[in-house]
Amino acid sequence: MILQNQLKLSKDNIMLTVLNNEHENSLTALASEKIIWEHAPEQYNEPEVFKEKWFNKAIKQMNIEERICFVIFYDNKIVGSSSYYEIDSSNKKTNIGYTWFHPLAWGTKINPLSKLIMLEYAFETLKLNRVGFSVDSVNERSCRALEKLGMKHEGTLRNHLVLPNNRIRHSAMFSVISDEWAEVKINLEKIIGSS
Repeated sequence: MILQNQLKLSKDNIMLTVLNNEHENSLTALASEKIIWEHAPEQYNEPEVFKEKWFNKAIKQMNIEERICFVIFYDNKIVGSSSYYEIDSSNKKTNIGYTWFHPLAWGTKINPLSKLIMLEYAFETLKLNRVGFSVDSVNERSCRALEKLGMKHEGTLRNHLVLPNNRIRHSAMFSVISDEWAEVKINLEKIIGSS
């Protein structure tokens, strides 16, 4: 999966465009809501922390083709971000993560529609076999959201990561595989239609 700087994915009134330096100020302002980062390892709501630990990290990972970070627009306004990461072309798999939205987007169709767009591209254009999700096990809201969207809970990796604040994280692992994609897509479209 080669990073395409001009890649834009869209459906309805959602557009995902690849992160670039022009997005820094808008994303920094959007990220200033502390509640977004309740389960994050850093205080990304602080502008300097966001720039160094989130924005610059994303740009660096994209430059070495480890990540494709998208800025998510709803009705032409930035509402959050999500990424493909741990991209493994030889094994035809990737993860979706680093996802966050401004609280005004929570509980709306924005997250399921964004997931639909990214999964559709992964399975139907890139022909991947697997898309995974790794969530901090204490982040119950994100775990419930993934289950509602039809992602399969595969288990929990205990003592999986040591976070910058030295907390040991257990990671809840979810996935969708290509054989399940058609059913998951129908479920996502139903959820979006009822939102």
